[in-house]
Amino acid sequence: MVIRRRVPEPEFSYKFAVEDLEKEPLTLDFEASEAQKEALAKRLNVSAVDALSAQIVLERTAGHVITVNGRLKAEITQECVVTLEPIVSHIEDTFDAFFSEKTEAVSFAKAKRDKIVENQDPEAPFLDEKDDPERIVDGMIDLGEVVTQYLSLSIDPYPRKEGAKHHLSDDDEEAVKAARKTHNPFAKLEGMKKMLEDKS
Repeated sequence: MVIRRRVPEPEFSYKFAVEDLEKEPLTLDFEASEAQKEALAKRLNVSAVDALSAQIVLERTAGHVITVNGRLKAEITQECVVTLEPIVSHIEDTFDAFFSEKTEAVSFAKAKRDKIVENQDPEAPFLDEKDDPERIVDGMIDLGEVVTQYLSLSIDPYPRKEGAKHHLSDDDEEAVKAARKTHNPFAKLEGMKKMLEDKS
């Protein structure tokens, strides 16, 4: 008997059935609920996700690929890395994502790159995302998860309040100097040189 593990539902899930997409582009607007924002804050390691909304334009392109053009708006609260005071940031970003409706359809660019990688060529070209689209799972695209991934890339991992500065004590400064000396590749040579001079 094969036991399948249940994949947990994303914190901000908004699934779209690709069969509902006609020839003309389709625009969708949606936003995160209070429960979703609370769950996202934990995933993104921020104090709070105060607001999150997105506008998505889906369009069918050649080669069984669906293009997702998106714009997200968010307000998040983080702690200043220096003062630990709350900082509210307003984020606006645009993004493009690509999904393949037929997984057996492989682009020529992808096939060419895979062949180069197979031959262990270090000069393998960077493959554009549109030439290596994500797979559509069970006929659905989770647009909420796409928005979450791009939001995570837009968050400052080290937020600092304007004017905030680190003030190190004497002990802290000595610790920093010791750490730097430990990682200095010439520190041991300097120590050996000093020992030889003392013996002479």
